[in-house]
Amino acid sequence: MQSAGKRRTLPTMIDVAERAGVSLKTVSRVVNDEPGASTHTRDKVRAAITELGYQRNTAASELRSGRSGLVALVVEDASEPYQSELGMAIETELSNNGILLLTVSTEANRDRANLAVAALAERRVDGLIIFPSIQHELDFSPVLDSGTHLVFVDRPSPEISTDHVRSSHRQGAYDATARLLDLGHTRVAYLGDLMTLFTGTERVSGYKQAMSDRGIQIDTRLIHLQNPDLDGVGEAFLAMCQLTDPPTAVVTGNSLTTIQLLRSPHFDSARTAHVAFDDIPLGDLLRVPLTVIRQDITTIGSTAARLLLERIRGNVVPPRTIIVPTQLVVRESDTIPGA
Repeated sequence: MQSAGKRRTLPTMIDVAERAGVSLKTVSRVVNDEPGASTHTRDKVRAAITELGYQRNTAASELRSGRSGLVALVVEDASEPYQSELGMAIETELSNNGILLLTVSTEANRDRANLAVAALAERRVDGLIIFPSIQHELDFSPVLDSGTHLVFVDRPSPEISTDHVRSSHRQGAYDATARLLDLGHTRVAYLGDLMTLFTGTERVSGYKQAMSDRGIQIDTRLIHLQNPDLDGVGEAFLAMCQLTDPPTAVVTGNSLTTIQLLRSPHFDSARTAHVAFDDIPLGDLLRVPLTVIRQDITTIGSTAARLLLERIRGNVVPPRTIIVPTQLVVRESDTIPGA
């Protein structure tokens, strides 16, 4: 039995080199995944590592490389379905590359977001992936001064030029509207985000473009834009329905607006055709299963992580914008029974 006063000596790279019968430099190449060692040699070194129980001294390696092995994701609310799925996709991609992910929720508060960004830069994370909550001008000077790499998802940064991954917001809203128009509707309402949001502007623009392309005059009375965290969607739709020429179909521009509309006593899915931007939990199990524009959140997250990894590894190409296509998923809500 080992005495309480004596610690077990941990195996070193020298021990690994002796066991594998190779040089210390060769072990270093294998441990740090550097070129210069054959497959046979790498297998011998890895076998020796396993036999001895050698563990790489990550702290020392990070000091030498100037890297922390950490990346942070800054979001509004990590429990929200889109942001939760986004975080899982990013974490999977980073984990496969030996990097840990820290996730910070800002609750859409600018001061909290600024504090988080500054604290993460001070802790020298290798990179930040930002899901910007609102179009406030956040202070990224600590990040830029420290050389920390940045990637934005869903919405670009209004202040700095950096890598950016998002859905085809405009095309998705266009496809949602076109689906209803192609089914014969001419009075199509749009309920969505304020245009202070990049996504809000892109999606209402897609709606308007689809109407224009089919020669249908846009009626501003059928457009309602608001913060979806606030009440008012149901009342706005009721006002539209009280017009002499009410809408026969509606596009909702985000999941929270969709949920508000579905909960409203003023909305009847048996009387009004509906296509929603973003799927919602159990949307396929509603009384009238929801036709949606689905975002490929997994691809967005994994792509953002890969772009950041490339930057961390030294890629210096100009900032890139990657637009991930959306998909129209047809269920039943886009058609009116008996129509």
